[in-house]
Amino acid sequence: GFGFAQTLAGAPELVRHYSTAPQTAGLLLVAAAVTRRLGHSRALPGPLLQAVTLALWRADRDPLSPPDGWFDEALNYAVRPLRADGVRGLISLDDPETADDAYRPAAYGLANYLQQHLNRTRGADHIPDSVWEALRAHTADVADLNELARSADRYGRYAHAEAFHRKAAATGDHGALCRLARWLSEHAGRPVDVESTFRHAAAVGDPWALGDLAGWLRSRPGREADVEATYREAAVNGDPDALRHANPNMGRGDAYFSKQTSK
Repeated sequence: GFGFAQTLAGAPELVRHYSTAPQTAGLLLVAAAVTRRLGHSRALPGPLLQAVTLALWRADRDPLSPPDGWFDEALNYAVRPLRADGVRGLISLDDPETADDAYRPAAYGLANYLQQHLNRTRGADHIPDSVWEALRAHTADVADLNELARSADRYGRYAHAEAFHRKAAATGDHGALCRLARWLSEHAGRPVDVESTFRHAAAVGDPWALGDLAGWLRSRPGREADVEATYREAAVNGDPDALRHANPNMGRGDAYFSKQTSK
């Protein structure tokens, strides 16, 4: 049964709309829910929804494609109003500046109750590689890429997690570069890659990247001498706490250096 608030939100109509949907339209709604659940919080562009829906279709039918015109038909069904007050499964978000053409909006949202329903009923479904690949190909926002990387980690899909982190880092965002470096330090076992990524983050303006690098170097056998040198470099680059971690047995010369650096 549905509660009073759920009924007001159109829950019965939304569930019936999904459960009686043609196959491609039902998969389109599932694709929107999967994309949201995995971390894409922005409006959902049409090409992204099309790619994820197609990936879900092909995961069940190998390389076969749906019939010609399938996406437009599925989209028309998904955005159809279900009540006079405008309740619908997929919600058109009109943006005339970025819309593909005069009749198709740039992006879409999914009705909240339908999202909850699909999370409950389809949340344990296997996510095929092709869905992760479609999400990566059609996502550009750094925050969304970071969330998708976290989801890939939770699912144990580490190759996809690294790919999302790398795409976020490729934007030049220093926070994304540091997240990539930390991820590599925990999962990849490629020390040269880790160090170069932390240094790249420092070069593009992250004041904490060298301190993070020095902390990571502490765990590397034979790099003891580099730890203090990297903390000193971090202090010069603007990390006010770096020298505190450099050497617990700092001498008077170190204290003088720390004082001069903080001026």
